[in-house]
Amino acid sequence: MKARGALLGCACALFAGCVSPAVARHPDLASRLPASARIAILPAASSALEVGYTGLVATLDSEADAAGKAAVEAVQSQLAARGHSVVALPLEGVRRFEITEVQLAAQRALSRLLRSESKQARDEYYGARSVLEPLVSLARPVNADALLFVGVSQEARRNGLGLVDYQEEVGVVLLDAWTGEVLYAAAAGRTSHSRDLTALATAALGEL
Repeated sequence: MKARGALLGCACALFAGCVSPAVARHPDLASRLPASARIAILPAASSALEVGYTGLVATLDSEADAAGKAAVEAVQSQLAARGHSVVALPLEGVRRFEITEVQLAAQRALSRLLRSESKQARDEYYGARSVLEPLVSLARPVNADALLFVGVSQEARRNGLGLVDYQEEVGVVLLDAWTGEVLYAAAAGRTSHSRDLTALATAALGEL
C-alpha cells in the first residue's frame, strides 16, 4: 500500500551517513509493553520516486512494494531478536479501508510527535484514538496487544553524470491495539550512494 512521499523529511534532516533516529516514547512504555506483548505488523506504507537530472519525477511502484516488504522483514527480525512475540496479521477478509485509516493515523501521529516540544505529555500520545474501532478489529483475530506501522520513503536522484544519491527514510509507530495510544514513534533517514533499509529499520527501533 502506498503513501507517496508521506515520510520523507518528516522526522530528521537527511544528510550523508545519517541514521540517528528521531524518537518519541510514551512515558509509560516500559509498563505498557512487557516482554510478553504480542505485536502484529501492519502492511508497509511505502513510496519510491526517481528524480532525473532534468527534474523529471517518476513513480516506481514495484520498487516501493519491494522496499516496503524489505523494511517489514527487517523490523520483524529486529523485534524477534529483542525477544518480542511477532504475530502475523491475517489480511484475508480484512476491509482495506481499515488498514488505510490506521496507516494514515499512524503517519499523522509520527509527524506530530517527532516535532512536538512536549514528548513527556501523555495527551501527545492519543493520536490514534480516532481509529480505535479498526485497530481493535485488526488486533482481535490474533489477540495482538499492539500494532506496528512501518513507513518507507525512497528517492533516487540522478545527476548529469549518471551518479545516483538515494534518500531513504524508515518510520515506525507502535500503537496500543486496545486504547489507540501511541507507545513509540521513531524515524531514521540517510542519504547515500547505496541503499540500506535494514540499518534504518534497526536505528528506528533502537530505543524501543
